[in-house]
Amino acid sequence: MIKNEIITAYYAKGLILGECSKLCKDAYLCQDLAQEVTLIMMDKDETFIQGLNERGELLFYIYKVAKNQYCSKTSPFYNKYVKFQKITEDGEKI
Repeated sequence: MIKNEIITAYYAKGLILGECSKLCKDAYLCQDLAQEVTLIMMDKDETFIQGLNERGELLFYIYKVAKNQYCSKTSPFYNKYVKFQKITEDGEKI
């Protein structure tokens, strides 16, 4: 199975969204995170994704990517979405 088919299947089955929902509870933010993670996974090497899938480690890796995007203050996703959400929840001026 090729990389794009593997990732598309995981996305279609809701597995990527499921991993992302372990981190964030906001449904819209979770959808954005799942899409961002999917794009990141599509950029990975073909043999790398196939190897993870064959060893049954792909979901763990997807969670790791999602966690890095959601929690790391240097990730593009955090700076674009999470940081903004935290500022507005705290009532600080933007």
